[in-house]
Amino acid sequence: MINLAEKLNAMVPIARSRTGLLGYESRRRKIPLIRIEEFFDGNDEERSLIRGAHHTGLSKMRLILSEVERCPKVLSVRIAVSEYAEPKETRKWPYANRVLIVASLRREELAQLFRPLRPTEIIVGREESYFGVPEIPGGATLFDIGWSE
Repeated sequence: MINLAEKLNAMVPIARSRTGLLGYESRRRKIPLIRIEEFFDGNDEERSLIRGAHHTGLSKMRLILSEVERCPKVLSVRIAVSEYAEPKETRKWPYANRVLIVASLRREELAQLFRPLRPTEIIVGREESYFGVPEIPGGATLFDIGWSE
Protein backbone atom coordinates (compact mmCIF):
# COMPACT_ATOMS: atom_id res chain seq x y z
CA MET A 1 0.00 0.00 0.00
CA ILE A 2 1.24 3.46 -0.89
CA ASN A 3 1.73 5.88 1.97
CA LEU A 4 -0.03 9.24 1.37
CA ALA A 5 2.97 11.28 2.49
CA GLU A 6 5.23 9.38 0.08
CA LYS A 7 2.75 9.86 -2.76
CA LEU A 8 2.44 13.59 -2.07
CA ASN A 9 6.20 13.91 -1.87
CA ALA A 10 6.36 12.25 -5.30
CA MET A 11 3.54 14.34 -6.84
CA VAL A 12 4.80 17.77 -5.78
CA PRO A 13 8.06 17.47 -7.78
CA ILE A 14 6.07 16.16 -10.77
CA ALA A 15 3.77 19.16 -10.66
CA ARG A 16 6.63 21.58 -9.95
CA SER A 17 8.73 20.16 -12.78
CA ARG A 18 5.82 20.74 -15.14
CA THR A 19 5.10 24.29 -13.96
CA GLY A 20 8.09 25.49 -11.97
CA LEU A 21 5.79 26.36 -9.06
CA LEU A 22 2.99 25.15 -6.86
CA GLY A 23 -0.68 25.32 -7.79
CA TYR A 24 -1.67 27.94 -5.22
CA GLU A 25 0.97 30.46 -6.32
CA SER A 26 -0.99 32.01 -9.17
CA ARG A 27 -4.25 31.51 -11.02
CA ARG A 28 -2.57 32.81 -14.21
CA ARG A 29 0.02 30.01 -14.30
CA LYS A 30 -0.37 26.86 -16.33
CA ILE A 31 -2.13 23.94 -14.64
CA PRO A 32 -0.15 20.66 -14.62
CA LEU A 33 -1.62 17.59 -16.27
CA ILE A 34 -0.98 14.11 -14.90
CA ARG A 35 -1.87 10.60 -16.00
CA ILE A 36 -4.73 8.62 -14.48
CA GLU A 37 -2.46 6.31 -12.49
CA GLU A 38 -0.44 9.24 -11.10
CA PHE A 39 -3.61 10.72 -9.65
CA PHE A 40 -5.40 7.60 -8.44
CA ASP A 41 -2.68 5.20 -7.24
CA GLY A 42 -2.77 5.37 -3.45
CA ASN A 43 -5.51 8.01 -3.42
CA ASP A 44 -8.33 7.34 -0.99
CA GLU A 45 -9.55 10.92 -0.52
CA GLU A 46 -13.02 10.76 -2.06
CA ARG A 47 -13.31 14.49 -2.66
CA SER A 48 -9.99 14.90 -4.47
CA LEU A 49 -11.63 14.71 -7.89
CA ILE A 50 -14.88 16.58 -8.51
CA ARG A 51 -16.54 17.85 -5.35
CA GLY A 52 -20.21 18.46 -4.84
CA ALA A 53 -23.24 17.01 -6.57
CA HIS A 54 -21.28 15.54 -9.48
CA HIS A 55 -19.06 13.34 -7.32
CA THR A 56 -19.68 9.63 -7.96
CA GLY A 57 -16.85 8.00 -6.01
CA LEU A 58 -13.15 7.60 -6.80
CA SER A 59 -13.30 3.98 -7.88
CA LYS A 60 -16.12 4.63 -10.34
CA MET A 61 -14.35 7.71 -11.70
CA ARG A 62 -11.12 5.82 -12.21
CA LEU A 63 -12.94 2.96 -13.92
CA ILE A 64 -14.78 5.28 -16.32
CA LEU A 65 -11.68 7.36 -17.11
CA SER A 66 -9.70 4.15 -17.77
CA GLU A 67 -12.48 2.86 -20.05
CA VAL A 68 -12.47 6.16 -21.95
CA GLU A 69 -8.69 5.96 -22.28
CA ARG A 70 -8.98 2.49 -23.87
CA CYS A 71 -11.33 3.73 -26.61
CA PRO A 72 -9.60 3.47 -30.00
CA LYS A 73 -10.32 7.11 -30.91
CA VAL A 74 -9.04 8.44 -27.57
CA LEU A 75 -5.34 9.23 -27.71
CA SER A 76 -4.79 10.60 -24.21
CA VAL A 77 -6.55 11.23 -20.88
CA ARG A 78 -5.00 13.66 -18.39
CA ILE A 79 -6.20 15.05 -15.08
CA ALA A 80 -5.66 18.76 -14.44
CA VAL A 81 -4.40 19.21 -10.87
CA SER A 82 -5.70 22.61 -9.82
CA GLU A 83 -4.86 22.58 -6.10
CA TYR A 84 -1.89 21.10 -4.33
CA ALA A 85 0.56 22.15 -1.64
CA GLU A 86 3.83 21.00 -0.15
CA PRO A 87 3.32 17.68 1.67
CA LYS A 88 4.53 19.25 4.91
CA GLU A 89 1.79 21.87 4.67
CA THR A 90 -1.18 19.55 4.25
CA ARG A 91 -2.18 15.91 4.41
CA LYS A 92 -4.84 16.42 1.75
CA TRP A 93 -4.57 14.83 -1.66
CA PRO A 94 -4.21 17.22 -4.61
CA TYR A 95 -7.56 18.33 -6.04
CA ALA A 96 -8.81 18.31 -9.65
CA ASN A 97 -12.12 19.18 -11.27
CA ARG A 98 -11.08 19.03 -14.94
CA VAL A 99 -10.05 16.23 -17.27
CA LEU A 100 -8.42 16.80 -20.64
CA ILE A 101 -8.89 14.35 -23.48
CA VAL A 102 -7.12 14.22 -26.84
CA ALA A 103 -9.42 12.35 -29.20
CA SER A 104 -10.59 12.04 -32.76
CA LEU A 105 -14.22 12.13 -31.65
CA ARG A 106 -17.02 14.64 -32.03
CA ARG A 107 -18.03 16.49 -28.87
CA GLU A 108 -21.34 14.60 -28.78
CA GLU A 109 -19.54 11.22 -28.88
CA LEU A 110 -17.28 12.25 -26.01
CA ALA A 111 -20.27 13.53 -24.03
CA GLN A 112 -21.83 10.08 -24.36
CA LEU A 113 -18.70 8.43 -22.92
CA PHE A 114 -18.72 10.84 -19.96
CA ARG A 115 -22.46 10.71 -19.28
CA PRO A 116 -22.06 8.57 -16.09
CA LEU A 117 -19.81 11.27 -14.57
CA ARG A 118 -22.25 14.10 -15.40
CA PRO A 119 -19.82 16.85 -16.46
CA THR A 120 -21.20 20.38 -16.51
CA GLU A 121 -19.15 21.35 -19.57
CA ILE A 122 -17.22 19.85 -22.44
CA ILE A 123 -15.36 22.46 -24.45
CA VAL A 124 -12.47 22.57 -26.86
CA GLY A 125 -9.43 22.99 -24.64
CA ARG A 126 -6.80 25.70 -24.83
CA GLU A 127 -3.30 24.26 -24.81
CA GLU A 128 -1.86 27.47 -23.36
CA SER A 129 -3.81 26.97 -20.11
CA TYR A 130 -2.06 23.69 -19.24
CA PHE A 131 1.43 22.31 -18.82
CA GLY A 132 2.19 18.82 -20.07
CA VAL A 133 -0.41 18.72 -22.87
CA PRO A 134 0.10 15.55 -24.92
CA GLU A 135 0.69 15.79 -28.64
CA ILE A 136 -2.45 16.60 -30.63
CA PRO A 137 -2.12 15.02 -34.07
CA GLY A 138 -4.06 16.18 -37.13
CA GLY A 139 -7.69 15.18 -36.96
CA ALA A 140 -7.70 15.11 -33.14
CA THR A 141 -9.09 17.67 -30.70
CA LEU A 142 -8.14 18.64 -27.17
CA PHE A 143 -11.32 18.52 -25.08
CA ASP A 144 -11.55 20.15 -21.66
CA ILE A 145 -14.17 18.47 -19.46
CA GLY A 146 -15.22 20.18 -16.25
CA TRP A 147 -17.50 19.96 -13.26
CA SER A 148 -18.77 22.99 -11.36
CA GLU A 149 -18.99 22.70 -7.59
